[in-house]
Amino acid sequence: MKALKSIVFGLFGIITVLILFLAIMAFISFIQEKLFVLDSSLLLIFKSPASKFIFIYELYLLFALFLLLNKDSRKWFSGFFKKHRRIVFPIFCIVNIMLFYAIVTDVAVVT
Repeated sequence: MKALKSIVFGLFGIITVLILFLAIMAFISFIQEKLFVLDSSLLLIFKSPASKFIFIYELYLLFALFLLLNKDSRKWFSGFFKKHRRIVFPIFCIVNIMLFYAIVTDVAVVT
């Protein structure tokens, strides 16, 4: 029964991660459209690196799901984060800001 519960919870988690990923992608597309697309434009496309960078957000969500499901890893990560909080948190924030900027601004608009 416990194994069935963990399998169902894992499948539900993966479906949730995919839905969140699609929501993040839609949000980024909305921001790009509002910033760069004029009323007379025909087409909006992601350029090559940005379309691959967006999967890093999916990896973040999968890592969070893994920590949610695995108690041993959660304890290890909690201890690691408490020990290295002053280094890890600013680096994580700066990398996410640069990643978000690269994804949002790397767009081609055909008018």
